[in-house]
Amino acid sequence: MRRGSIVVLGAVLWSVTSIAFGTADVKPLAEQTGSLASAIENAIVGRRSLQSATIGVHVRDAASGDHLYGRGADAALIPASNMKLLTTGAALRVLGPDHVFETRIGWADDRIVIIGDGDPGLGDPALLEESEPPVSVDEMLDALADAIVKAPAARARASGVYIDDRVFDREHVHASWPVDQLNRWYCAEVSGLNFHTNCLSFFFDADSDRGTREGGAPRVRLQPEVAGVGDWVSVRNKGEVVGKGRNTTWVARAAGARPANEYTVFGNLRLDGSAMVDVAVHDPSLFFGRLLAERLAARQIEIDRGSGVGAKVGRVEAAGGDAALAGFDPAVIVRTGMRDVLRRANTNSQNLYTEALLKGVGHAVTQEPGSWQSGASVVRMLLSEDLGPSHATKTMIADGSGMSRENRVAPETMTAWLGSLLTRPALGAALLESMPEPGSGTLRRRFKDADLTNAVRAKTGSINGVRCLAGYVITPDGSEAVSFSVMVNDIAHGSQIRDALGLHEDVVGAIDDWLTRVAASNQAIDEPAAVGG
Repeated sequence: MRRGSIVVLGAVLWSVTSIAFGTADVKPLAEQTGSLASAIENAIVGRRSLQSATIGVHVRDAASGDHLYGRGADAALIPASNMKLLTTGAALRVLGPDHVFETRIGWADDRIVIIGDGDPGLGDPALLEESEPPVSVDEMLDALADAIVKAPAARARASGVYIDDRVFDREHVHASWPVDQLNRWYCAEVSGLNFHTNCLSFFFDADSDRGTREGGAPRVRLQPEVAGVGDWVSVRNKGEVVGKGRNTTWVARAAGARPANEYTVFGNLRLDGSAMVDVAVHDPSLFFGRLLAERLAARQIEIDRGSGVGAKVGRVEAAGGDAALAGFDPAVIVRTGMRDVLRRANTNSQNLYTEALLKGVGHAVTQEPGSWQSGASVVRMLLSEDLGPSHATKTMIADGSGMSRENRVAPETMTAWLGSLLTRPALGAALLESMPEPGSGTLRRRFKDADLTNAVRAKTGSINGVRCLAGYVITPDGSEAVSFSVMVNDIAHGSQIRDALGLHEDVVGAIDDWLTRVAASNQAIDEPAAVGG
């Protein structure tokens, strides 16, 4: 990472996947379904606890779009995080696989200005760890502050830190997200200026060698470091160190009509133990601005005092007009590539990333501040263009990540969408490589007992009462590819969860077995007969 000029963060982990769909000399997959339907039907019947659940399954030839199997496939169901496949696919269609997000920071006369681009990867610890060399979030903040101080336009005194996050609207929380979970990392607020996945990390320890004793409170360390604890961030530690038992440490954030960055630690931590909890912050743009203002103050940049919360750190406010930006001279630009964003969205299922992408495509098409509404309209437009109006009509899009229970997608729409993307070589390769394979990402504990012959790339989806899986099964030579979607809604108890996950793997296993046999048969047909001597 270069300091004081341009900072490029986020490793590019990328390889091109070659897809060369089957030749004209072999029978189409749709004419060879044979045992596929019976194998999937047997899998569904065998999961008896799911009889009271709602099941939708669809399997499609990704190249031709031909139907291979369906059951309840036209019913629009809650997709949970399978929604991310619609969102990331739309981002690829609108922004392209080589899109780069840029956050610009610099001076405009005596003002420090931060211009957000909706980048969800800015200051993400996972991406910082992959940088060359790896850096911590606090090291990154120091580098940004150094760049501002050393800029040609730098001054010893600033009238304030002004944040232009208007690439998105300022509706940070979706109305249909669960109110009791808004402090969780997966419900992080969404802003035109995101930082550190819009979370504050709490690190707890109870080291007896450093004086911690049973009955006392665990020590708390914050990341990023916050100098203004007691000013614009408050932490009340009601945790307790215990001699035995489980670690149950958790953190609540002030919510309700007046949310704030006020946190309370609860629960137990074992003596000589440690724990870490990520908690969503309120108003991420201002949070980042104040973190940076603290670093600048430590470098003798005097910032005029503000008012209200955070007054001591100086004036940090959202830009309401273009006057604050006049004469802007960037001192540092932070870039994150689309490939990193897609991987964090699909392999790691980071909700913030897909919410930023949904608002991002809304902004790109309308040139207005991106919103959930405009992003949803763009996705429906693409569904209509690529798949037909009927698919768009029955698809309901509330958010980009699938946290909302108001989303609805039919399994046959999901498989058609996945197939349409795969037939576009650049987009298909980008989407494939963003999705986990068994043993990685959200599939790290899935398919442990499966002996799969073909490549599987799939996205999980899980919220209360919903378990989904969608993706691809692709032959090793890339000559045949199948898109699939398995959605289970109305799950009522634990055994149904286990059977829903088992059904996912049964269906993928049935596709894998069938596709292996079909590929072998097609290869035999395609190969010329041997000539005897």
